[in-house]
This record gives sequence, C-alpha cells and structure tokens, in this order.
Amino acid sequence: MKCRTVMQGISLFLASSIALVGCSGNKVELRSQTDFQEVDVATLQFPLQETTTIKGMTTFPANTESNPNNRTIFKRLQEATNVEVEWTAIQSDQWGDKITLAMSDVNTLPDFVMNAGFSTSDLFEKIEGKKDIIVSNPPYISENEKIYMDKSVLNYEPHQALFAKNNGLEIYERIANESGKLLKQGSKIYMEIGFLQGKAVKKIFKDSFPNSEITLKKDINGNDRMICVKI
Repeated sequence: MKCRTVMQGISLFLASSIALVGCSGNKVELRSQTDFQEVDVATLQFPLQETTTIKGMTTFPANTESNPNNRTIFKRLQEATNVEVEWTAIQSDQWGDKITLAMSDVNTLPDFVMNAGFSTSDLFEKIEGKKDIIVSNPPYISENEKIYMDKSVLNYEPHQALFAKNNGLEIYERIANESGKLLKQGSKIYMEIGFLQGKAVKKIFKDSFPNSEITLKKDINGNDRMICVKI
C-alpha cells in the first residue's frame, strides 16, 4: 500500500528560517531593506512588526508555476510572518548549472536556498537521510466504517487512499516502526488521524518512541484530528 509522505516540512521550515539571516549564537541578523539589525532570538515573534524582505532561490518543474509567490502556501506564509521573499526561480532541469553560477557570484547570492524534491515510495522504502519533519495524511478508515460513509466518497474516491487494515491503524504502525532510521533528536512527525483514534495512535508511537513528546490536536468540532510526535 502506498501512502504519500512529505519528508520536508516546507512551510514550517520557511516560517522559521526565512527571516533569520546570519545566525550567531543566540543572536540573529534580520534584514531590513539594505541594513541588518541584530535581534535576540528569544524575543523574535511572528508576524514581524515591520515588513522584511529577503532573497531566496528555489527550483520548479517545467510547465508549472514559476513564481513561488503565486502559490497559496507562500502567500499564507508571508501573511503569517510579514516576511516578503524576492525569489529567483530556476527550472529544475537547469538547476545544476544555474545554481552553481549564482552561488559563485557574491552579487547574486541569496539569503537562503530551498530545493524541494518529490519521489514515489512505499512509505520510507526509498527515502534516505535524516529528516527534521515528517508529515503524513495516511489512509485511516476501518473497513467496518464503510456503512457510515457518504456514497459519493465510496464511489469516487480511491479506496487505497481511504481504508487501512487493523481498524484503520496499519499505516500508523508502519510509520512508527519504519521511521526511526530517518529521525534524529528533535525531529517531529505530524499526522492526521480519525476522530476516534487519538488514544490508539498515541500508544503506537509511545511504544516505539518511549521518550517522545506526543500531542493531540482537535479540529473545529472539538474532535481529535491531528497528532504530533516530537522525538
């Protein structure tokens, strides 16, 4: 069974790193137009009181939107942080040559580089290296719950993306058992869960990671809907 996992928490990463330029100890230098202002990390809060602009470099697949600021995720990020990003976007098949040239010229150096990639993998089978964040919305509906589901979902949604064995817990068990090789101290796993699965999923991850911090989050109806596991 295949399940989509996002191995880099892009939005969370950017929210913290985009506005931090030139870190040194407990201080960071925050770009304000053409000047740098030293800021104590402990007092840094988002959104910033004054709009800050920084330069970023990223890649995009051919025949897709080339300006990241036109994508919803970056629009929301700017609203949440008050940080504007002036992007240099390089088509993915030209990335190798152009990034080398850009990084070799002090006049075109960006404040940060974001290079996100995608691959097809049965959970973590083809994923390598340590990850800071894993985000997953796996299949979690039990076969016994079919009778409660709308026919439009049953008839038109791929069942592989909806249902999981072991009362809907199969993929959570696999994530708990197979993710250890990718995690390090401080890594986090974010997952959507069924509204009746909170205690069961929490136990699964507590058994695999006894020293982890596990937090359940509720949806707008007050039901358990997301779980965060901090290693």
